[in-house]
Amino acid sequence: MFSATPIFPATKSVFKDDAEHEWDELVARFVPGKKFERVLKVIQRYEGRRYNLNKNNCTDFGLSIALEAGISISDTQGSWFLGRGNNPGSAGQSVIEGKVTNADTNDRRGLLILTP
Repeated sequence: MFSATPIFPATKSVFKDDAEHEWDELVARFVPGKKFERVLKVIQRYEGRRYNLNKNNCTDFGLSIALEAGISISDTQGSWFLGRGNNPGSAGQSVIEGKVTNADTNDRRGLLILTP
């Protein structure tokens, strides 16, 4: 009942389909096949890892995928009662504020950034 909360921050991780979930901001880029394969490997590494609100949460997962694709988002940390870590609200606000950069110096393709 209290798993994945500040009181009990760790729990079993689960991948869920949130395709019907509305989004507020988006950062994207086209990636070549080899890089896409590396992104898939990051996803496989996360499968079965223990979720922890403070150090292995959904935002950490998203930031890992983004970085592998060559997208860096800064100022993603937040704090809450009994904890702190990467936070979806802080990450989203950073996207809105333009704190997104191309992290791949070998790939000069642009980033697609959509915000409200």
